[in-house]
Amino acid sequence: LRKVDEELSSARVKYAANLLAANSGFELVISDVEDLDGLPSPTREAAAREAVARDMKGKWVFTTKKPSMLPFLTYSSKRELREKLYRGYLDRCNYNDSIDNKQVINDIVRLRTERAHLLGYPTHADYVLDVQMARTPENVYSMLENIWTPALDRAKEELEAMREMMKSETGLDDFQSWDWWYYAEKVRSRDYALDENSLRSYFSLNNVRGGIFELSNRLYGLTFRPVQLPVYNEDCETYEVLDEKNEHLGVLYLDYYPRDGKSGGAWCGEYRPQSFDAEGNRISPIVSIVCNFPRPTGGDPALLSIDETQTFFHEFGHALHALLSQVKYSGLGGVERDFVELPSQIMENWALEPEMLRRYALHHRTGDPIPDQMIQKLQRSRHFNQGFNTVELLAASLSDMDMHTMENYAAIDVNAFEVKMLNQKRGLIEQIAPRYRYPYFSHIFDGGYSAGYYSYLWAEVLDKDAFSAFVESGDIFNKRIATDFRKKVLERGGEADGMDLYRAFRGSEPNYYSLLIARGLVEPEEPAEEDPAVK
Repeated sequence: LRKVDEELSSARVKYAANLLAANSGFELVISDVEDLDGLPSPTREAAAREAVARDMKGKWVFTTKKPSMLPFLTYSSKRELREKLYRGYLDRCNYNDSIDNKQVINDIVRLRTERAHLLGYPTHADYVLDVQMARTPENVYSMLENIWTPALDRAKEELEAMREMMKSETGLDDFQSWDWWYYAEKVRSRDYALDENSLRSYFSLNNVRGGIFELSNRLYGLTFRPVQLPVYNEDCETYEVLDEKNEHLGVLYLDYYPRDGKSGGAWCGEYRPQSFDAEGNRISPIVSIVCNFPRPTGGDPALLSIDETQTFFHEFGHALHALLSQVKYSGLGGVERDFVELPSQIMENWALEPEMLRRYALHHRTGDPIPDQMIQKLQRSRHFNQGFNTVELLAASLSDMDMHTMENYAAIDVNAFEVKMLNQKRGLIEQIAPRYRYPYFSHIFDGGYSAGYYSYLWAEVLDKDAFSAFVESGDIFNKRIATDFRKKVLERGGEADGMDLYRAFRGSEPNYYSLLIARGLVEPEEPAEEDPAVK
């Protein structure tokens, strides 16, 4: 076992090194300004800065990193350049050269299968899932495949709408994967006409924070009192968190803005997790939320996009999970990987609810609530392109499971295997590639998500089913249900299996149908043929 683990470690390092080299090695260099047609100014400016960093001042460079690639695929009118960039992304570590990952993948799968057998499991997936909520590969496949058909059907509808638009504009009828983002944006602009700048005016950082604080108070009785505490950067805000009895619960740090040397993205962390001392006294947690929201400019406050607003709600859900914890033994503080996103994702459900929006989405200058017409557009747009988004995620999740449910290793042609399992077996259309193909699927070969990429959707099934309890009650701020969720889920950490905690709250198995409705893949009035539950 030690020998297998050593070889696995070396193989994973090699996989990561190859991918790093591939990411660094590809670039789309543009010299003619006409080839930037359609691209917004921020996208052009970022490409110009990338060119300067690569000693190509006066040109524009795009890479396979998503902040560079996705805006290009979304807005560039140059179809041949969209194809070049997207193929560069899809074919990384797949050129049969010195940084090709196909043999490394074979080595990793062989070693993982050998390790699973040594430990008494038929497959690597059985070994990994034994300590997760899902428990078995069969349960994971059941969830993924029940979502697959309605998602693929909706994606085909989306494709036809874009195909017709492309045909009317260009006369061409050969829609390809690198056309999807471009024509999806055209359809979005035509059908929803949402003005991003106008929307931002209603989502000032202060208003969003105030809305989250109010939501936490209405659900759980929490109060956030500003306090002066030591900070690692002057931008940080600090709050003492008080429970419904006005007693100390914990401390919260909020770090909003980007700065030199700060990592990108957003996350929630703990400087001190909740615990109990030897005398049984609760030691309160010190929790931080770190983001990269735009700074205030031109006399206006920091204004957030819809995605940034949902990110704030999401990370605050993680913070509430940490702040409300009442776990006696520190070894039971953690939860399963496929459970950890439930507390964060459920918070996102409130962010765009009309009743919630009217309370916190106020114009930063006039104080007027967001207009009902804008709320209606937001509601309609929530389902936009969800067929594609869901299928892309499902395809990667299924690829992960398919690769890690081999009972006996045999040499794998990874490209042929992908086509066989996704396109031939499940009918994936050629215009959609999996979110990650095997040669660059670092989550499962280099990261910690082997036989675990499904967990994003698994947690979403839980969060949508849990939120439906509030909706079904007729009050999305139902205090009784919130208290139940707090006592049976948020406070318990890993004191019991995640599914047992969930059943104790919901009184039943989580139903994936709530996810289908939330993503707009089925109509709410459409009855399920049976009660499809995640076992």
